[in-house]
Amino acid sequence: MSKKTIIVIGGLAVIAIVAYLYALPYLAINNMRDAIESNDADTLSDYVDFPALRQDLKDQINIVVAKSVGQELEGNPFATLGATFVGMFVDKMVDSFVTPAGLSNLMQGKSNVQKKENTSSENTENIQPKEELFKDAEFGYDSTSKFVVSITDKEKKDPIKFIFRRNGLDWKLTSIKIPMSE
Repeated sequence: MSKKTIIVIGGLAVIAIVAYLYALPYLAINNMRDAIESNDADTLSDYVDFPALRQDLKDQINIVVAKSVGQELEGNPFATLGATFVGMFVDKMVDSFVTPAGLSNLMQGKSNVQKKENTSSENTENIQPKEELFKDAEFGYDSTSKFVVSITDKEKKDPIKFIFRRNGLDWKLTSIKIPMSE
């Protein structure tokens, strides 16, 4: 082989590797869609960091609740007790909401999810979508290890942002930024 052929083959190999690395979050999202459509919670959990996602949502909700409740309970001797109960309620609510079914609804642009009777964290009942997942979504990199999918909430017109983080070559959903009024 000539030196020119080796350089061309090497260049094509580098381009193929870069294209594959660029496409990895898109492949992860496509695999998540397939898992939801086939009602496969095990495969879905390969692409979702449920503990990180739940904690992120708890933090978001607690901040909003603390701001609104904090102003109303200022000077109240029972404010600390009330904040503790609110925190426990938020924890239970998020744990029952962050399920494959809940994610499916959010991916369809629905921020109001009906609570099912079975609130197991790995609830797989009725997660098949009625509408296309990530329909009209915008996809893009925020950095080399952060990928964001924005979908407009049908009711509020503010985007719901699904944030994927890279760990090696794997991409996992670690955060969802849901527009919340304060």
